Order: sequence, then structure tokens, then C-alpha cells
Amino acid sequence: VPVNIINASIGGLSAHASLPRMERDVFSHNPDLVIICFGLNDVNMELEIYLDSLKKIFDRCIESKVDAV
Repeated sequence: VPVNIINASIGGLSAHASLPRMERDVFSHNPDLVIICFGLNDVNMELEIYLDSLKKIFDRCIESKVDAV
């Protein structure tokens, strides 16, 4: 089975900084699975901002019926 993988990560960006580009860089490709890996670049942010950003990303995955890990 062919598998297409698109790495939409940009080194150095936080979860919050990545929110504006999620539609263009991730959801425009109609993914079946999104692997979300943030944290190291978020260490100097407020915990609430980090958690809110992750919630928005996961909520968008749920809205699109996309599996997310």
C-alpha cells in the first residue's frame, strides 16, 4: 500500500506560532493521520498558551475527522 508522508514541521516554532499555518501546511492535504509533536520550543511560554494551542490543533483534527496522535 503506498503511503505519502508530508513533514510540515518547521524547526524552532512553538505550537502557538504554528496555529496560523495549520490549514495551509497540514489540513489542505486532507490527511488521514496527523502526528503532533510540540513541546521543546514551548518551554519558555505560559503553560496555558501551550495547552490551548494543542487543544485547538486536536479540535481541528476532530472537526476534520482526522486521526491524531
